[in-house]
Amino acid sequence: MNAARVGRKTGPKPIFTLADVEAAALRLGIRDFTLTGVAKELGVATPSLYRVVDSRQDLLDRLLARLAADFRVPDPTLSWQDQLRRFADDCWAGYEANPGLAEVLLDNPGIHAHIQGYLDQMVTGLRGAGFPGDEARMEFALDFIGDTALVTHIAVAAIRREGLDAARERMDRIRPEGSRRFVPDDTWLDRGFLDGKVEFIIAGLEAGH
Repeated sequence: MNAARVGRKTGPKPIFTLADVEAAALRLGIRDFTLTGVAKELGVATPSLYRVVDSRQDLLDRLLARLAADFRVPDPTLSWQDQLRRFADDCWAGYEANPGLAEVLLDNPGIHAHIQGYLDQMVTGLRGAGFPGDEARMEFALDFIGDTALVTHIAVAAIRREGLDAARERMDRIRPEGSRRFVPDDTWLDRGFLDGKVEFIIAGLEAGH
């Protein structure tokens, strides 16, 4: 990959490539990186980054496009139910591999533009597997499951940062034992209720809701 784009600023070429910049940003965290931090990571001056990116938002879009390219559509020979389950698993795996990604997606409306091709293939796979509904219903199902995985991961990440004991202590202060709902337990550090929520959604689709 060329380090600088054709027709951009003249002068000595930077000693890094766009791929180097992207890798540095991902090391710093897709939610937390700054251009200053990326430059420091690469050992260069911040202005030199503008030879390969236009802004932090430009770099963020490039990172999301890079991550989207790694998405793999579920096997179309699977049942539509298993394709949706695999979709939830892949969303979760992406959030686990890239801390802060879920928050970035929530904070940047329209960012799903980067996975349009992936969604096209998902719809094709669901249709071929006999999904009970039209394309709009397929999109609704994908959106529902995607949002569920995203929000669940944000909640789990917060518990991991704060600690399960802190959640339990807060519950102790507010509600006496024996009358509590949603009592914090070890599942809150992993996938929480995600799998149960996905099954609930699939059962509703099967029932025609």
